[in-house]
Amino acid sequence: LYKKEKGTRIYQNEEAAPVAYATNQVMKEDEYKKLSFPYNQTAFLEYAVVNDDTEKYAGKSLEQTELQSYEPVLLQLTGEYGTKVRKEDEGYKVHLKKIRKTEFVIQKDSMGSEKGKKEKILFLRFKVKNNHPDKDVAIWVNGIRNKLTARDHVYYNGNKIFTYAIPLKDDSNTISVSFGKGRYEIQNVRAYMGTLPEKSKNLYQSEWNVDRKQTKGNQIRGTINVKNDGWFVTSIPYDPHFEMYVDGKEKKVQKVNTAFTGCRIEKGNHEVQMIYHAPGVTAGKILSIIGLAGMAVLLTGEKRKWKICRIYHE
Repeated sequence: LYKKEKGTRIYQNEEAAPVAYATNQVMKEDEYKKLSFPYNQTAFLEYAVVNDDTEKYAGKSLEQTELQSYEPVLLQLTGEYGTKVRKEDEGYKVHLKKIRKTEFVIQKDSMGSEKGKKEKILFLRFKVKNNHPDKDVAIWVNGIRNKLTARDHVYYNGNKIFTYAIPLKDDSNTISVSFGKGRYEIQNVRAYMGTLPEKSKNLYQSEWNVDRKQTKGNQIRGTINVKNDGWFVTSIPYDPHFEMYVDGKEKKVQKVNTAFTGCRIEKGNHEVQMIYHAPGVTAGKILSIIGLAGMAVLLTGEKRKWKICRIYHE
């Protein structure tokens, strides 16, 4: 509990990563891509993944990592649903007009015998084929939602691979699944069970402190005390229209953790500034000026015509 006031409570998740941080605990992206599921999920607990294009900074290699072992498990759907949810060779065919909630049982053989020890995590992944691509598809597993937006959506997400990490408490052997409405197929279902490794103490080495007064409009400013030469990693999705400055000097914006914005950073106290330039803004301003100029010309022309007509009439 972080704060309580007039019946309202604010809770802080102490396991959440900082909005942005600096670290030298990294893995190169080409090494990361060699990892299979679910190791490509748990690697982010110990390393930041960087697409390093220089020879000077090699980063961690796959051989240097110590990844936990996860065992594949089998899931079995409880109940019969006819043609609404039909079992296929490696998945299911779904045809629903409304959300349908059900349960899957984790086969007891794959639950293991480590009772009373660490909380188990079920990693689940499957591909979704939307047979009505003009409609959204959503599936909830223990309340965690994945969604594939309709193809004509303004922000189409292309999320055809649904991935879940599900904590299982008290040796539970069932998970709750809610199939969203629509006509779609679930393919290549893969599930793995195990325990998470201890949170790395070396990953979040320096946290970025955002200056709320200077953060406004299209920019974010803040300070950071970097302990080691390495990388500045944010949770802001990568976009080439960002500019990044460290102590007023522009840095090359790079993609980190395969999808987010970051850059190289050196040891020491720094002020970091991020500026976003929305695409099309400059062109929009130019067109607006041209439009206003054109309107002024038309108005001037109409005014002259009116004067000439008045003189002629008199």
